[in-house]
Amino acid sequence: MADVEVVEDPGQAADIVSRVMGRYHGYYARAAVERLKGSVGLVARLAGEEAGAIICYRAGSRVELGVIYYVVVLPRARGRGLGKMLVSSCEERLGAPHFYVATIELRNTASARMFQSLGYRVMADYELAEIVGWEAVAAVHHATCSYEEDLIAIKEGREGVGLETLSEAEPDDYRDVWWEICYKPWMERKYRLA
Repeated sequence: MADVEVVEDPGQAADIVSRVMGRYHGYYARAAVERLKGSVGLVARLAGEEAGAIICYRAGSRVELGVIYYVVVLPRARGRGLGKMLVSSCEERLGAPHFYVATIELRNTASARMFQSLGYRVMADYELAEIVGWEAVAAVHHATCSYEEDLIAIKEGREGVGLETLSEAEPDDYRDVWWEICYKPWMERKYRLA
């Protein structure tokens, strides 16, 4: 799209997440862009105005995951392919981890369709566990700080890497990410709000 530009702006990306999804999600989005070295925050602009944002990062070493953490498109800009453009831009910046992953709420059928159109397999936890085991599913949730979403979208990042490779992942492989963007921010909110 000629009238769309995608620019790196982590702070603005977190602000857009906050405005579209609420302060709770904005808080965790900001934690990711401020605390994770190498995290990416991109903003899509349509005809010069902000239209969407994405936050993503790489996690792990034994099984590297490119985590698509937040993708938001403002209501006025939906249906134009901006979500796909943002995900593709993040994948490009993350390089080639073993897998790209995102988690999705069951009711968010538009997001599930978008990821499927980009080559992701969208599965419930139990479906993925049948292939890679529950320990690996727990590892994905640790890496993505996602304990409320119902679906996992996953795509190979490196050619020839089969889904079975994910079975080598363990939650402790993603402890640093989990600590910085999930547990530590949760504890800070808990005790600040108490």
